[in-house]
Amino acid sequence: MCPSQHSDLAAETFIFVDVDGVLNVGIRDQEDAPLLFNQANREFALSQQGKRQPRQHDENCVQRLLLVAQQGLPSEEGSYSDLACPAGSHICEALAKRLAQVIVAGGERCTVVLSSNWRKPQHANRVRKLEAEVSKHLDCTFTFDARTAPANERNASDRLRCIGDYVESLCGPNGRFHDGRPLRCLLLEDFFITPLNGWACGNARIDSTAAAEAYLKSRASASANIQAKLVHTYHEWESPTGLRVQIGAGLTHTFAKQAFEFLAAPIIAAKSAPLSFAGKMQQQIQSRMEVPVQTSILEEVKVPAARPSMRLTAKHMDKVGNPAGVGTLALVTSALPWLAVYLPCAV
Repeated sequence: MCPSQHSDLAAETFIFVDVDGVLNVGIRDQEDAPLLFNQANREFALSQQGKRQPRQHDENCVQRLLLVAQQGLPSEEGSYSDLACPAGSHICEALAKRLAQVIVAGGERCTVVLSSNWRKPQHANRVRKLEAEVSKHLDCTFTFDARTAPANERNASDRLRCIGDYVESLCGPNGRFHDGRPLRCLLLEDFFITPLNGWACGNARIDSTAAAEAYLKSRASASANIQAKLVHTYHEWESPTGLRVQIGAGLTHTFAKQAFEFLAAPIIAAKSAPLSFAGKMQQQIQSRMEVPVQTSILEEVKVPAARPSMRLTAKHMDKVGNPAGVGTLALVTSALPWLAVYLPCAV
């Protein structure tokens, strides 16, 4: 069917993919770059259980790692310990498989956009490894279709604004979706392990997923037919001793289900001006055609069985992104032997 007929079949989907906090689990560190929840960090924390660390900051890092390892996953069996990245990798295989399922649910007219700081040139090798991991679960070669524009993103507001710029390029006055062709935008994002607590993005106050979605829609022309969904992969809790734990929780079952429900929902027709004679004739032809309705949810999506995971040798990759995202690649070593980090890493 011709895209100009504005039917469900002509709808296109854009999936914006963050990596850290979506395809792995990251733990917010109030004084440093976020901790990557991987097997090496988890095992070190377990070995330090009951031992007092010389610095309070190091003690808090150990305690947060232990708390995350013990925390149960919402709405599914197991704990976050099951989502620890293997040694030397920044990707959890189970979460990469879920991304593959989301891509399948997006349909044939789906564009996958890398919106993470991994899009920076210095992370090209990481991206290739990520694409290879997703390819295993799709049983075909996967590469990202596009990337958001280069930017020095320092916080959640910067990230949302950058995605908004991309949406405006699609749905603004000069965009190919400005005329009402249906467009779905799905964001898989933890916003630098940041809660939606009222931070500003332009003139918008982002205090909920609905507020973030409304901001994206505001970047489109009034004539555009855009639906937006934010899956905010963020979770926080407080320990019995009062230690606050904030994590980029990854694409858990609960979050993946939100994505599938959005992709399964019917396209909402945009309000439009009265149809011309040609438009009415086109509408009559369209009404006689059978349009399949997508009803898939998480449990119904089928992808090929995963092959055994490739595990790389670990050396220094124990931290994830530096929210500031600035500086050159340098090896930094803290008082603890396990905190060997490369800065900046991507978020």
